[in-house]
Amino acid sequence: MTVTRLSPARYPALVELAAARPLADVEVVIKLTYPSLHGQKEFRLRPGVVDADAVELFGFAQSHRLAAAMHERTGWPFALVEQHVNGVWKWAHVGVVTPAGRMLDIHGLREVAEVERQTSDTYGPLARVRQLSTLDDLRDVTAPNPHLADWTADVNGEAGVEIIALLADTLIAKANAESRAESRPVTTTMPAKDAAGHEARALLVAAADERNFRNPYLDRSRSVLCDSYAQTAVYQAQAATANALLAVAGELAELRAEVRQAASVREDLADIADAVRHLAAEIVETSAGQSADLGKQLAELTTAVDHGLADVAREVADVAAAVEEHRGRRSWRSLFRRRRPAEKAPVDAVPEAEPGRDLGVCA
Repeated sequence: MTVTRLSPARYPALVELAAARPLADVEVVIKLTYPSLHGQKEFRLRPGVVDADAVELFGFAQSHRLAAAMHERTGWPFALVEQHVNGVWKWAHVGVVTPAGRMLDIHGLREVAEVERQTSDTYGPLARVRQLSTLDDLRDVTAPNPHLADWTADVNGEAGVEIIALLADTLIAKANAESRAESRPVTTTMPAKDAAGHEARALLVAAADERNFRNPYLDRSRSVLCDSYAQTAVYQAQAATANALLAVAGELAELRAEVRQAASVREDLADIADAVRHLAAEIVETSAGQSADLGKQLAELTTAVDHGLADVAREVADVAAAVEEHRGRRSWRSLFRRRRPAEKAPVDAVPEAEPGRDLGVCA
């Protein structure tokens, strides 16, 4: 997104600073009391240009000021990047969340998951993105940092405030243009979920179109190619391409980790299978030994029972023979035995009464 001219009503300090000079020659110097993450204290900003100084200032020192400017213009919620350090979530960076759910900051449009992954991979601690609704919420988060308490310090007056506001307008316009471009049907072999790849492609297309970097004069009669803007766009396209490649590399690393984990699980399953086979062999061997012992005991018991039954049979036969022999002797003797006839008493015989004995006869 190229800034062609400034509105005096919206950016009076920058218009006064530029006077009759081209915007490419205008710069605002911002000096910080506390250095950025990489030790830089002085930054030279040009209207609407995202260069190394702008990335260092708003990416590693004063991201909250750029995010506040974008929030004031759009009402989009803040995207607060936090890292889990020593058991506590500490904020590290801030941007805004677009209506499409993507994060917008000095680095451009990015998916929230991509920001979390890149922050964790680059700086170590686990990262997350949390939304804040109001500017007061953001001030409460940044208040504990003494060098961020005064938001008006180190901005070089009205010119510094306006150049931050102009950069916010430029980023918002560019994000809206990219969102509209991505909403159109595009013939591509890239997966729809590859947000980093779509961003890289959109920036490459924008960088390849020279018309995006024409800087017309106020009378619009002529135009000249602004090399600095073209270089910035190419830089952004290269950065987005690198981010896409990093995302692919991250996915490949996750895939390799899953493959290694699957191989480890396979080895564990092989060990379990070997243990089961050994256990089964031991069970079969033990069962066979126990079956052999049981068969031997059954055979011995059967033999003992057979012997006992044979002895009982012999004893029964002996007893039967003795009985038969005894019965035979009694029958032979009965042939020579004479029977005496039984004596019958006379019917009319009356027993004699003994003297002095009552026979029970009633008189």
